[in-house]
Amino acid sequence: MKKQLLLLLLFTFLMLQFSSGQIRCIECYQQNDTVYAGKGNLVLNGGFKKGCPLFATTCPTYNPNTCNIANWKCTGNGGVWTYDSLFTTGFSFIPGTKAAYFANNFCNVCTSQSFDTTCLNSNECTVSGIPEGFPENSENYGGTSGVSLEQTIKRLVKDSTYVLEFWAGGEYDSHFPDNGLFALDIGYGNTFFRNKPTAPQTGVGTRYVIYFTATSSAQTIKFTNWGHICTSCTEFILDDVRLYPWNWQPATPCENTESVSDAETQTTTENLSGNANENDVPTTIAIYPNPSNGKFMVQLNGTENREMKINVSNVLGKTIFQSTWNNNSDIVFGAGAETNQTALDISNQPKGIYFVEVQTENSLQRKRVVKE
Repeated sequence: MKKQLLLLLLFTFLMLQFSSGQIRCIECYQQNDTVYAGKGNLVLNGGFKKGCPLFATTCPTYNPNTCNIANWKCTGNGGVWTYDSLFTTGFSFIPGTKAAYFANNFCNVCTSQSFDTTCLNSNECTVSGIPEGFPENSENYGGTSGVSLEQTIKRLVKDSTYVLEFWAGGEYDSHFPDNGLFALDIGYGNTFFRNKPTAPQTGVGTRYVIYFTATSSAQTIKFTNWGHICTSCTEFILDDVRLYPWNWQPATPCENTESVSDAETQTTTENLSGNANENDVPTTIAIYPNPSNGKFMVQLNGTENREMKINVSNVLGKTIFQSTWNNNSDIVFGAGAETNQTALDISNQPKGIYFVEVQTENSLQRKRVVKE
């Protein structure tokens, strides 16, 4: 059974220093379980179960290199001292039986000054503010290229939407209690993320879910780590990498909250009665302010006596609020005799996009709202 989502962090990919035109949106969940189960996987050996024995070093530049992970390539070169490897749950919590450990010593992330992290700007799921040419390490650990694992995914359909889901954690040690940093490139430049230390058996990692539009029939995904970004920061552990088509409901995946246009937030209406009488269908539904901090005013034109049922769901289709409004509940009638108005409060929910459905006897109104 899927654990309750402890946190849904929806972030718009809006970093000017990287090309991001084909990424639809990024979600992150503080959980170990799969977000979308049973969707298949276009990534080969996404759980790192095939190939290398445990603790085998996997980059060809390492001396000696003892093994390569099946279907993955170690790129970004790493360095002759890069010691990335595979390990099990004895070292950290991992969802599967093996995970990839991007071990690469210490690096500089903001300036050439050791352990300067002042540039980092955590934007919900991602990180921005890293200057060009950073992170960096010594040449023995891969320089500015760091150590990477990549795989080219084939059999994609150009211009179709896909979902890349993976689990990120970090080595657990009393010396490294703080979050690390890694990058992902799916063909549009590096996107930076944080990863948490995950204690054996009890640790909780991060599930990242990235929606993107394929630009060709084959697309390369590449994960990179440069090393510990501070003396107490963990390094990157990767597991359960999955990629699958977005072809189920809701039909539209989460979208850029900063670019939701007026057209995108307009109401859609269904006539449930089959009667074309315009009096049976409310003319408008208004929700304002939109975006807001989670407190919205819902206004539905119609008669004062009309009962309204409301359902609010998140981008995963999970209902977070249900209620029935009528004359005996908390509806506040506006100055106009034909206006029903009430308050909706989802301020206890994470930031992101939500879908509001207001149903009367004869119609179902849908609208998208954004909580900032």
